[in-house]
Amino acid sequence: MTIRTFFDETVASAPARVAVQYREKENSAILSRTYAEFAVRVRQVAELAGALGIAPRQAPVALILENCPQWLEIYLGLTGCATTVVPIDPKLHAAEVTHVLLDSGACAVFTDSKHSAMLVEILPGLPAMHQVVLLDAAAGHLPAVCAGRPCHAYETAIAAQADAAASPASRYAREFAYPGDVASLIYTSGTTGQPKGAMLTHANICADADGALSVIAEIGSLDRFLIVLPLFHAFSFTANFIVPLRARACMQFVKSLRNVSDDMRAFSPTILMAVPLLADKLYARIEDRIRRNPLARLLLLLGLRNLVARSVRRGLGGSLRLIVSGGAPGNKEVLEGLRGFGLPTIEGY
Repeated sequence: MTIRTFFDETVASAPARVAVQYREKENSAILSRTYAEFAVRVRQVAELAGALGIAPRQAPVALILENCPQWLEIYLGLTGCATTVVPIDPKLHAAEVTHVLLDSGACAVFTDSKHSAMLVEILPGLPAMHQVVLLDAAAGHLPAVCAGRPCHAYETAIAAQADAAASPASRYAREFAYPGDVASLIYTSGTTGQPKGAMLTHANICADADGALSVIAEIGSLDRFLIVLPLFHAFSFTANFIVPLRARACMQFVKSLRNVSDDMRAFSPTILMAVPLLADKLYARIEDRIRRNPLARLLLLLGLRNLVARSVRRGLGGSLRLIVSGGAPGNKEVLEGLRGFGLPTIEGY
């Protein structure tokens, strides 16, 4: 079993189901892509990788991006054709990024113009890095970030591959990942010294997703996962991407951490993956609103918690039925408090 298997099976069985929902700007209209539409872009990414000389099972490719739908399609287009992806925290400093790129031997990087200055600084010291792709650059207006390396505007570059990607002889039709292939090379802080790369195979990742779904069997194709946690972390990657992909569910992207509550009301998610800090903040916000609401306080005193809980759930979009807190031990008071407002909350490992 591979991540590509999960994706291809979902596209084949549920092409019209919404795969991702997102906003292009804060508070702009919510946009959607079906799994069929998503698959078109994934195949174009695979074709682009071939055009850039990125070979299967050779040097990996780095991904330095905030959460966005493109993160998913780039990952699937690369790993589906047996190229390893190195997800990197976009907030890392130049020296930290340099170490990861050197240690991994990455031959290309998909990033955005916010990292242009960093690339100018570090590319001369990265001899293996041959290609740069910028998501938010327009053709003809590419910043001079390449230090002698070819630089490409993402949307223009994948659009140019549309015909080749749709061909029966496309790269996506020819090249396949195997369960033992390394899908992600994730750098962790380790115990001593520099960060160390953990090699996660397709089989590793798929087993985690299947294991999660065997424990939480009620997750299904009608679920909507609100993606708040960064995808470069293994927990969020597995729980917010691979699990919904396997379940044929929808993935919803918050535009900003400042507006999570607004996005919850707008997207009406059914599942939220959290770390203890996010769960703590969510619970603190609920308690603060209750403290400032005399009617809610009175209802609680009268033992009518269900009425308050109903209002709390409406304020979170009205459909939230599961919160999973992982990454570290959760606060018992918070976990029990959320459950007390009708928000089933479990800890994941």
